Amino acid sequence: AIISLKIIVEKFKAENVFIISKAGEKFQNEMMHKLKAKEFFDRTGIIIEHVYFVAEYEDKRTKCDELKIKYMIDDNIKVIRYLVDSSTTSIWFGSTGNMKLLDKKYINKVVLCPQWKTVRKFFEKFGMQQVTKTY
Repeated sequence: AIISLKIIVEKFKAENVFIISKAGEKFQNEMMHKLKAKEFFDRTGIIIEHVYFVAEYEDKRTKCDELKIKYMIDDNIKVIRYLVDSSTTSIWFGSTGNMKLLDKKYINKVVLCPQWKTVRKFFEKFGMQQVTKTY
């Protein structure tokens, strides 16, 4: 993941990369502590102020709309469902995808990326304006 995120940041500039995580206050503090301890921000180039925490899955869509994010990488089908009728293209990470979980009219708005290598290939092929990774 670190190498892929670093490549995405280098290619598309740190100001266009965000992390949006659903987390309670306790987990937020733990997560930030772990990311700093592992030198995540130095290793990836992601700007620490570009980490956002939201209370509910649907709030990720609100934050994507607010930041005008074009692509959202997430591993949770709930988030993918909230995003399918927005202007943000969903990248369903870690999934080999059971597309039956989505309404047929939205299938073309979801990109399946089972691994970070697949994510890199997607962006090499299509490019982007802004990208985000969530945990």
